[in-house]
Amino acid sequence: MTQAPQALASGLLAHASANLPRYTSYPTAPHITPLDEGALRRWLAETGPTDALSLYVHVPFCASL
Repeated sequence: MTQAPQALASGLLAHASANLPRYTSYPTAPHITPLDEGALRRWLAETGPTDALSLYVHVPFCASL
């Protein structure tokens, strides 16, 4: 019976030790607001072709909270 919890812990540890996205950001997700088209166009115009970018896309799938 002690094998199952130990195997579960090993599996979780392997996952937690992996180099994966942690879904942590600043600002946190509830503080991210939509960007209007004008601001987005200005921001993209100032972005160089070799600049690193991050993109957050939220796809809601729940009808309610």
